[in-house]
Amino acid sequence: MSYLARTLKPTSIRNYLNIIRILHLEAQYPNPLEKNFQISNLRKGIERTLGLPPNQKLPVTCEMLYAMYNEFCMCFPADVTFWAACCIVFFRFLRKATLLPVSATVAGGDSLLRGDVEFLDTDSFLIHICKTKTIQYNERILTLPYVACPGSPLCPVQVLLNVRLIAPDDDELPLFAYVNEKKKIVWWTHASFTARLRALLEEVTGYKAGSYSCHSFRRGGASLAFRLGMSVMEIKKRADWASAAVEQYIYICEEQEKSVARDLSYGATKILYQAF
Repeated sequence: MSYLARTLKPTSIRNYLNIIRILHLEAQYPNPLEKNFQISNLRKGIERTLGLPPNQKLPVTCEMLYAMYNEFCMCFPADVTFWAACCIVFFRFLRKATLLPVSATVAGGDSLLRGDVEFLDTDSFLIHICKTKTIQYNERILTLPYVACPGSPLCPVQVLLNVRLIAPDDDELPLFAYVNEKKKIVWWTHASFTARLRALLEEVTGYKAGSYSCHSFRRGGASLAFRLGMSVMEIKKRADWASAAVEQYIYICEEQEKSVARDLSYGATKILYQAF
């Protein structure tokens, strides 16, 4: 490990150690790294010395969404479906595996299909999800309601109605499928969506495109909900989090930090005056 630390980062060293673990387990030998005091301490020392690179993506904000919207041309099916995907994922903090398929040629998997959407009226619809990271065996159905926000480009109902007007009428197709200029049915995938997102952010100045991905919408939506007063437990339930990982997603902006500092100062001063 000391030799590897000369040229590799701590995350790469972890991968090398994991190979040792796998090889021993495949040969039906016990894992030599488990509860190994020397290796554990050496790894921690390397990580403290070299540092672990941050890998959490930055959150997408409402301001960013509006800035991106101004770059779209809603006469293009690709822009219509991309914008719809942005709004749908942002307001329900969906995981990227639920929102979009991995393959550009094979539909299905765990991602949303057209048949998963149920319009109740012109002002609301439901999305039914049967399989996610926390629903492995079809033991339940996660039903997500969306409500219209008339007049706003962020209205989830309107953006999905726009998709239904241009997309092929096939319930087995991914939700954000469309017909391209070559008259071929295509859809957004994890990779194509992230590439388009970063290209947009390059056009909109002030953002580090590499710090954002599809997962940024999940973090951004959760952070907005917290900022608007939703409790952590409500956010956890809304986003179908099964663990306390939600606490790592919520981003406290500078304005909120100042507000807390101001409240503490005022509160302390009030208590001081009451005491004397």
